[in-house]
Amino acid sequence: MRADEVSSVDVELRDLRLAVVTSQHRSLRQAAEALNIRQSTLSRRLHEIERQLGMVLFERTNGGTHLTMVGLEFIASAKRILDDVDRELRRIRSRSRGELGLLTIGVQASLRRGTCTRRWSNITGAFRM
Repeated sequence: MRADEVSSVDVELRDLRLAVVTSQHRSLRQAAEALNIRQSTLSRRLHEIERQLGMVLFERTNGGTHLTMVGLEFIASAKRILDDVDRELRRIRSRSRGELGLLTIGVQASLRRGTCTRRWSNITGAFRM
C-alpha cells in the first residue's frame, strides 16, 4: 500500500485506543490486561492495523513492544484524535444536559429601568465566560 492510499484505510477509534494503550504499556501482555482482552486478540488486531496501514508501528521483541519511528508519529496523531473526540463528546453531552447553550429571556421594557436593571446585570454577569 502506498502512502497516498492511507486515507482510504478504515481505522476505528477502538483501533487507535488499542495502539495507544499498547504504546503506553510497552508490553502486549500488560496492554491486554489493561484493555481486558486476550493477548492473542490484541496481537492479531495490531497486526491487522499495521497491515491496513501498510507500515509497522511496533517492534516486537522478547523485551517488550517498542514503537518504530513511524509508530511514534502514528501514536502522537492517535492521541490527538482520541483527545479531540473525547473533548467533543463531553461538550455535546454537556449541551444535551442543558449545561451549555444559549438561553434567551425576554424582559418588558418597563422592567429594564432602575433596580431591576442592576439585578439583571448581576445575574447575567455570573453566567458570562
